[in-house]
Amino acid sequence: MEVLELNSKAKPTDIPEYLSPFLVKKQLVGSRAICVPPPTDTDMDFLCLTKGEVYSKVCKTLLETDGYKLDGNYPLSNFESFKKDIINVILTHDVGFYNKFIVAMLVCKELNVLNKKQRIKIHELIRDMK
Repeated sequence: MEVLELNSKAKPTDIPEYLSPFLVKKQLVGSRAICVPPPTDTDMDFLCLTKGEVYSKVCKTLLETDGYKLDGNYPLSNFESFKKDIINVILTHDVGFYNKFIVAMLVCKELNVLNKKQRIKIHELIRDMK
């Protein structure tokens, strides 16, 4: 499966550089990438597609060693989210999940969905499509 490419002005430079060798793609997501105007008083969310399951585990270990904490207990096993200060790193090795997440983000961006609960619902609906 192909990885969706975005032409985004936002550069995900606020995630640790030590993750780069293990990633296929990284993308700023969340309210800072969706809302117009973008909020500046919220977390920065980065979706990271790793090169595979083993690489996701390496990234998890590196993040936890650096003080990132597992954020939330999600019933899906195809991603994990880590938080440190205002940076959230969402790790996945599932290309399908990554692409659906990007599609959901683009839908929210196109509609300029400012309400967080509505953005979450749109993400859930698109992410869970078979």
